[in-house]
Amino acid sequence: MQPDQPHQNHNHLPSSNDPPLQTIPGPGIQQASAADEPKDFVMAFLLSWLLGVVGADRFYLGYTGLGIAKLLTFGGLGLWAYIDVALLSFGKMRDKRNVPLRGYESNKSWVRILAILHLLFFGLIILSLILTYVAGSVLRHRAFTN
Repeated sequence: MQPDQPHQNHNHLPSSNDPPLQTIPGPGIQQASAADEPKDFVMAFLLSWLLGVVGADRFYLGYTGLGIAKLLTFGGLGLWAYIDVALLSFGKMRDKRNVPLRGYESNKSWVRILAILHLLFFGLIILSLILTYVAGSVLRHRAFTN
């Protein structure tokens, strides 16, 4: 025994008066971190709704490769972003570890209403663009045939 170390009694049994033991993670022991917690549904939905064309929702959920692809294609020219909003609003999307998103059950009613309005609004925009293109083509065709 060295003089600068207190005497250690190896026969001592732990009691309620002893200080709590501290564990140090070693090899094979994983410590819980923020990355282990389920991702928040409202955050994922808002990222998809507001920044879906740049892939923010996919980055948040841990799909880095898909986030980069979505960023480079501007959300698949909007179609991919449109689909992701629908998938999230109906609970069909999980994080990269296949864990359900936290808070879906308590928020699904208002998110579904917002998503349906979103899908109808953008659906009407897409429909009006298609109809404008078709009407313009018909008018151009009539102008050349007369």
